[in-house]
Amino acid sequence: MTEKLKFKQVGLNDWEKSGKEQKDFVKEAEKNSQALCEPKKFLLYDVYQDEDRIANIALRFNGDGSVFLWEFGIEEEKQGQGFRILVINQLSEVLAQAGVKRLITTCVYKNKGSLKFYRKVGFNVVCEEEFEDKGEKYHEIGLEKTL
Repeated sequence: MTEKLKFKQVGLNDWEKSGKEQKDFVKEAEKNSQALCEPKKFLLYDVYQDEDRIANIALRFNGDGSVFLWEFGIEEEKQGQGFRILVINQLSEVLAQAGVKRLITTCVYKNKGSLKFYRKVGFNVVCEEEFEDKGEKYHEIGLEKTL
């Protein structure tokens, strides 16, 4: 599966219009990571193979040469077919050509499948943090891929 995917921008979310709960969650999750900075805007993309929508992603461009992968989802009927790897690899190429130096994301420690996936596609663990949200404890892993 080496076909080029199409990344189509479908929206722009302004950080200033995000709810307090979302801002508080982001601040708590990012407070110990030097690689992440105050978020400004999220660009929303649909990812297509030919005319078929296979994924959606939300990216936050930090202004320091890094991009935070905020959301990444593969369409249910496309899961298990290698599209996650294809999307991340091609997204990395597109971002690198645009001058981005690092792709950053997080995942919770108990999501072993996602952690294994991100490491497989070139992400390294850069920080770990434990925090509590609404009485539930989380152990979150900060991941970074040099482009």
